[in-house]
Amino acid sequence: MPFTRAFALISLITGLLLSAAAAEAQESRLEKQALRCSSLFIIFAEGHAENVTLVKTFQNYSSIFFDLYTKEQAERNGKLNQEEAQQKRQLILDEIQTTYKSRQALLDEEAILCGAWAEGYRLQGENVTYVPIIPKLIPQIVRDEYEAIAKLAFSRWMK
Repeated sequence: MPFTRAFALISLITGLLLSAAAAEAQESRLEKQALRCSSLFIIFAEGHAENVTLVKTFQNYSSIFFDLYTKEQAERNGKLNQEEAQQKRQLILDEIQTTYKSRQALLDEEAILCGAWAEGYRLQGENVTYVPIIPKLIPQIVRDEYEAIAKLAFSRWMK
């Protein structure tokens, strides 16, 4: 009987530890979206290569979202792995490349969301404070602007 209780206790503790490790490995919605936004701004930069000013702006936004992702990862996990983060971002770019045609409307909407989030950072000026709030309300002017940016960038990037 004592052996059974000890075994049950050890099993319970092991299960809890494995659950905690699995939970730690999962990224938050904020982290996932920040990395996806970083990826989308890479696409925007490549899709608007003829406009040096826009490329610079989009690369800056990509860096801001990548930094947000890595800072959130480091805060949650106590460690930061830039190479792993870059690999994950590349996987997102690969996934977008292969699924864009079947998910165009969703990706356009996501691009608008990322654009609205980026506008919040742009309004802060040079010293960006990371605001871990994904926008819920998007002004029509921002929606129109980023919809046009996304459509042109995606069409060029997919070729």
